Amino acid sequence: MNLQNKNCLIEHEDYFCWILDKAMPWSGGRAVVLQAYCDASERGDEIFCVAGFAFDEERAKKATRQWISLWGDTRCHMTDLNARKGAFKGWTPEQTSKRLEDSVPIINSCRSYGIAVSCNISEFKRSAPKESDSNSKKLWYGFKTPYALCTHLAMTWFGLMQEENNGIAYFFEKGDRYQGESKSFIDFMISNNPAHEKTYKLRSHTFLRKEDCRLLEMSDIFAWEWTKQIDRNVNNMPIRGSLKAMLGKGVWHEENISFLSKNIFAFHLNGEKISGFFNKAKEMELFSDNPSPEALMRMASYFQ
Repeated sequence: MNLQNKNCLIEHEDYFCWILDKAMPWSGGRAVVLQAYCDASERGDEIFCVAGFAFDEERAKKATRQWISLWGDTRCHMTDLNARKGAFKGWTPEQTSKRLEDSVPIINSCRSYGIAVSCNISEFKRSAPKESDSNSKKLWYGFKTPYALCTHLAMTWFGLMQEENNGIAYFFEKGDRYQGESKSFIDFMISNNPAHEKTYKLRSHTFLRKEDCRLLEMSDIFAWEWTKQIDRNVNNMPIRGSLKAMLGKGVWHEENISFLSKNIFAFHLNGEKISGFFNKAKEMELFSDNPSPEALMRMASYFQ
């Protein structure tokens, strides 16, 4: 790495630490970095996933330093790394495997806990409501995308795993294709029903460019790995070693589409789970005019 690039990386690290200090002006909180990934399975259906990790403030800074030390100014994008294209064109399979192998210990040693939520887009579209009454359009708009539903469930679980009195600073990728839906949904939930802010343990939420938050690359790995696991499981293929190392010891449920350990939770929403969610929302008149705060709070806790 030349000196010019090294100086740029130091400036980048300092910038993220400055953003982190601004986003977390309280003690005892955690930074949660969420990333989305969508990919077509071998069966042709698209699998969508939102995944992320939580870090306390000092470990977030430590993780950034270690990640930059390993990756330099090369951004980890799992789709490109796996296909050995883009920045990884010309890499050998051994090089890509080694880089991923070296990345997992950084994630495992620095993160507090992790969440991954996935679904099949075709199943989601069959179950999601097609319309809403006028006064509930913002809420319905948030729930009508796989991104928003998976984000909502991921944030709910992060809130459950966080200590009661300490909040969470959430970081999302700026410019993500689903950013508009997610931001609209989160802003609505916070402004119209403070109970959701408590459910998510949300103290702040920030949208950053991927190059300004290297921790997004770690969440990208988790989202990619979990999405591949769902497709590999359908095809009776073994779990990838990198995902196994990232998950650690825990319990698999429901034919290997749900994993739970002390600090990692990953699950796939199949058609029945998705349809059940929306049927419950309809039953509670969540998408009618002026849904009650009680109904919103109960739906925030769905799947707990």
